Order: sequence, then C-alpha cells, then structure tokens
Amino acid sequence: MSTRIRDIVPVSLTIGGTTVTQQGFGTALILAELDKFVDTRVKTYTSLSGMAADGFDIGDDAYDMASDLLSQVSKDGRTISRFKVGRKNVDQNAISTVTFDADATAGTFTLTLLKDGSTAEETGTIAYDASAETVETAIEALSDVTAATVTINDTNPGDADGITVEITDPENTGFTITSVDVSSLTGVDSSTVTLDQPGLSVDTWAEAYAACKAEDNDFYVLLPATTTKADIIALAAAVEADDTSRAHFPLTRDSDVITSASDDVGSELQDLSYKRTLTIYSEDTDSWANAAAIGATLPDNLYGINFCYYPLVGVIADTLTDSEIGYLTSKNVNRVENIGGSTVIPGTAAGESGDAGGVVADGTFIDFIVAKDFLEARLSEQIYQNLILGLKKLPFTNDGLSAVEAEIYRVLRVYGVDNAIIEDGSINVTMPDLDTYDTTKKANRWLDDVVADGSAQGAISKISIQVNLTV
Repeated sequence: MSTRIRDIVPVSLTIGGTTVTQQGFGTALILAELDKFVDTRVKTYTSLSGMAADGFDIGDDAYDMASDLLSQVSKDGRTISRFKVGRKNVDQNAISTVTFDADATAGTFTLTLLKDGSTAEETGTIAYDASAETVETAIEALSDVTAATVTINDTNPGDADGITVEITDPENTGFTITSVDVSSLTGVDSSTVTLDQPGLSVDTWAEAYAACKAEDNDFYVLLPATTTKADIIALAAAVEADDTSRAHFPLTRDSDVITSASDDVGSELQDLSYKRTLTIYSEDTDSWANAAAIGATLPDNLYGINFCYYPLVGVIADTLTDSEIGYLTSKNVNRVENIGGSTVIPGTAAGESGDAGGVVADGTFIDFIVAKDFLEARLSEQIYQNLILGLKKLPFTNDGLSAVEAEIYRVLRVYGVDNAIIEDGSINVTMPDLDTYDTTKKANRWLDDVVADGSAQGAISKISIQVNLTV
C-alpha cells in the first residue's frame, strides 16, 4: 500500500483518514448487477439520458434507483448533480465479431485470443471458406476454452462480414480476440475486431464493491441494488472494515423486520454493532426508498443536517401499527411514513424519544458518523497541504506548534462550525509542552499528543410543548 496523507497526518476524531475528496462526500455509488460497461467497473453520470445511452432502461435496478435519486429536491432546493454506477458481474460469455475490409477469395487466417490473467494464444490456420464447426474446433484447441460457438455472417468466414464468436469458459473470466492475422488471405488487407459482450465471471457483492473501489474510490455513499439479507450483511461487513470510510444505505422489504424475529437483517446488523450501515425499511416495491432518501439529503451535506424529515418524492409511505414501529425502532431500522401530508423518514414515534430515526445499526446518528469522517479528512488534508507540503520547514519549536494549533482552529471553524457540525465558540486545542516533550519522539520528528475538543451540534427530532391557559 502506498503512503497516504493520513499516514503523515493521522487524525482520530470522535463524536458523543479517508481518501474521499470533499466532492466525493457528496457522491453516491449505485452498485448493481450489470452486463454493461465493456472497459470499466464504474461510470459517472449526470442524468438518466446518459444511462439510457449506455443501454439502461426502466425496469433495470440501477436505472430505477438513479431515477429515484434524481427525482428529489433537498430542503435547500438542490438536486443530485452527479452519481456513479458500479458493476457487479453477472455470468456471461464473451462475444466478439471479426470483420474484414473485403471478401477473401483464397487463403487462411488466424485468431489470437487472450484470457484475463493468461498469455495470449494463436489458433491454427483457418481457411477462408471453412465451416463454422471447423472454426470452433480451432478455437476450442486453445487453453481454457470450454466451448466456442461460431456464426458465419455471410457465406464464408473470410467474407467481409466475417464471423461472430461466443466463447464459453467455466469461470467466464473474460476472453477477447486481440488480433487477426490476415497476411495469408487473398484479397484482404485488414480486419476489425468488435467486442460485443465482455466475458464476465459472477462475483459476490463484497468482491464487486472492492473492485469498484480499486478503480474509482471517490464516493462516500454506497447504494446497493439488492434487498437480500445475506447481500446486505456482506456489504455491511465490507464497508465496516473499509479504512477509507464510507456509509452504506441498504433497503429492506423483509416483513420479518417488523416482527419479533431476531434473525432478520435489522436484528443481525444491530447484533454486529455496525456503525456505517443505515437500513431503511419500505414495503413499496416500485421505488427504492434508500436512493430517494439520499437524493433528498445528500445535496445538503449529510454531515451538517438531520437525516430525518426530508420530504421524499415518488415513494409510497407505509402504514404501520404501533407494534411494528416499535420493532423497527428497537432494531435501529429506519422507516418511511406519511406525516402531515409529507412522506418522510421520521426521527421519533409515539412513546419514543428523538432517536428513533436517522440512525445506523448500532444506534448512532448518521450525521455524526459522516461528520467524523468529513472532519478527519479535511484536517489531514489541510494540515498536510498547508503546513507539511506548503512550508519549506515546519519547525519543531513553539512557533511550529503555534502554526499547527492555528491551522487546527481554522479547519474546525471553516469545516466544522460553518457546516453546522461544531457549536460556535466550543473549540479548544491543547498542544504538548515542548519543555517536557518526549525526546525520542522529537528526535524522530513526530509531533504527538495534540488534542482538540469541541461540542457537536445536535439536532431536534421531537418537541414536547405544554400550554396552560387560565380563565
């Protein structure tokens, strides 16, 4: 693993190092099973039309989630401006088409195939007028090819329209035809290979998440296009173990969650005390309430708002009994209700305090989790850029410590107070005393024991009012 900013300026922040940029904190990744994207795992979109151009349509989970995401308007009147879609592989064969610049009149050609992670191999010679079965035999003679299905697109394989090749391999790890040798074909000077469909090996949700991060890790919110308990728990475990800090917002429609069951997804996540998974229960099978909730809240910055009471468009609210609401709140599962004519995720219920919504599996408020990640990232980033990288030398003197102290104050004011994370006037930074500082650490150029305190700015989710009128 390469050296990161957080290795140079490690920050540990608690409320009651991440590689995600400030823009990334406002970016959601929809992770879905896809047969799209030939050359990438993750694509960035700004509209549904962009997805449609890539072959997505209504009824595709990723498209429907994006539609719910983009349909929302935040309390500040903002909408999602960009989002990402990540691919979880489905099991599919590789399909390629080979065409030529003219019809061959004689001679032979060869195909060079490459399987992911292997060495390229060349077939034996294939006659311009061979049968489909003969071409299949030549391809199947190569390593790892279980079966090949060849379609001749005109009369002969060597005609201009060429052939279409579908390759089956038990792992479907991806075959591509990398080149065609046409030097022995009469009347042909060149060929073109088109990858019609990549060969994909089905992977788990956790493997897909890891593969997407490896390609593009600049996102903060994970929206999985699955409501299956095992998938949600596997992704929750992956996010929990992720040292680059993200938040996971799954949707469940499992009716066991609103009962006394103890083996449902809400109960199991709670038992695991996960801090990075906020589960939403919804019975609406025509919408993705988790995507809608993120579409409404993310533009206003999750770290500085109350996640609850944002109106959701296009989501049908559930009608729940007091008992069912009790089970949801006891399992730290968020719900969707219509209150006062608005469909929202409420922050309380009858007989509950104000901590019955906007919470992750262990009961922590999601805004505190995001605020912690955001401030840690900004502190590491700003101190590194402005002091470690920006100065010719940050001296190990009282002047140097004063510069560090001032920068911490500045960052916590600009990114904490101004973003409604920290109460104004509550910041206190304590620097070590150089006269008694550990000489070994000083010799190793390591400034330690820097402590900053402040008060987190909470939110109100329930108001009790008593009015007395006298006559």
